[in-house]
Amino acid sequence: MDELESHRSRDLSAAREVRFADVFSPDRIQIGIKVSSAKRMLEVVSGLLANNSDDAVDEDVVFRTLLEREHLGSTCVGNGVALPHGRLDNIQTPIGAIMCMETPLKMDAIDDKPVDLVCALVVPANARDEHIELLRKLAEGIERYSLDHRIRNAASCSEVYLELAKLDGPAPI
Repeated sequence: MDELESHRSRDLSAAREVRFADVFSPDRIQIGIKVSSAKRMLEVVSGLLANNSDDAVDEDVVFRTLLEREHLGSTCVGNGVALPHGRLDNIQTPIGAIMCMETPLKMDAIDDKPVDLVCALVVPANARDEHIELLRKLAEGIERYSLDHRIRNAASCSEVYLELAKLDGPAPI
């Protein structure tokens, strides 16, 4: 049993209301993506969020939402990871996407490291607490459980999804 498995139920039990297994999907995970700019990265991840969700989501609206948030301040959290996020009026549940880029992008990261891993989220406009909880869980997964390294080492989109789902702890009965 690795460190993640031994601590997940104890340390992340308060986060059970919002499960990564429900927010993310292998269909919204891409590995080896080639993009040439931060703007293009946001366009591609907006497409993942919009085209593979249960809600009818307009890709341009998602892009504008993520871009507006990025203009408020960089969502790069260091170690090559960016967490673009925003709130949308026309969705009922949070939607997440993961993008592993083939070539890291120079962005406005707090540690000046180029970004190669993008974990994007959009949540319903009135879901402030869920929004904060999802960002907290992602940050904790990266910091405490090396989620970024686990994702980078995954061989497939399904493996990336399984690494995310591990943070949920045991499935509810």
